[in-house]
Amino acid sequence: MKISTKLFAIATLFVGLSATFASCSKTPDTPVTPKIDIEEKTVSFAAAGEEKSVKFESNVDWTITVPADATWATVTPTSGKGGKATVAVKVLKNDGAERSAELTITAGTKSEKITIKQAGAAEVPVGALLFPGADFEDLDVLKAALNTHGLKNAEIAEGGKKGKALKISTDAIEKNTYILTAKCPAGFSLAGKTSISFYVKGSAAKSLSIQVYKADGKYAALNVGDLTGDKTVKPTDKLNDKTGSGMNDYKGNINTNDKWVRVIFDISKISDITTTEGKDLFAIKMGNKAKYDILIDEVTIQ
Repeated sequence: MKISTKLFAIATLFVGLSATFASCSKTPDTPVTPKIDIEEKTVSFAAAGEEKSVKFESNVDWTITVPADATWATVTPTSGKGGKATVAVKVLKNDGAERSAELTITAGTKSEKITIKQAGAAEVPVGALLFPGADFEDLDVLKAALNTHGLKNAEIAEGGKKGKALKISTDAIEKNTYILTAKCPAGFSLAGKTSISFYVKGSAAKSLSIQVYKADGKYAALNVGDLTGDKTVKPTDKLNDKTGSGMNDYKGNINTNDKWVRVIFDISKISDITTTEGKDLFAIKMGNKAKYDILIDEVTIQ
């Protein structure tokens, strides 16, 4: 064999061994460690409701979720590829107290939180009692302020915001019924008044319906619906075909978690509310076939 041929064979063998060695010694790819960098971890929103952009960066694909109970907030999009990302967070108008929720960004095994906070509605000051006895401190004063139907399925009891309160504690009753109907007091004026309110504490399997009477004897119905915190209620647009008054509705549950919550009834758009002394002015009704265990206190107008 010629020397040149031998040298070529040796060189070829050397290259082959080198390649084999390199392939055997090659290390596997290092796993990517997920990272999430958030530009702003707390984002504040106005009570009126608005949309804001939230920016973050991830080195792997990501998802973002909103808690199931934060139905007032939405995020778009809810997933994306690794890299810089911007999502739109939109919150609805808040008629109650300040609220917050935590959005969760998940990227691989990594997760981070973004807190969104929304301001509460401007607090409506508490005004004067709507009718005598509306603080439920004196049963005789209260009874004198009611129409001939009196007080039904309720009593005055301890445990009010400051002293006593109206207690409604009953098992399922057969028919939707009036708890009370208050008459228009002497000297009653609506000048500058836009709302009626009261406080509620407790739980019930159905809700309450309020009636505000007009000069012609018809009434506007304001249905409370689900109640877990401070709430503003507007008159229903639905009318009773027979009476022409608002349609009462007791759908919803009450559960204030043993706290006092304020329900504000917007009367600013109710025309011709009665101001005639002795006429029916304000009524509270409860639904049938449902258990109630609630306290009501301080019915005021402001």
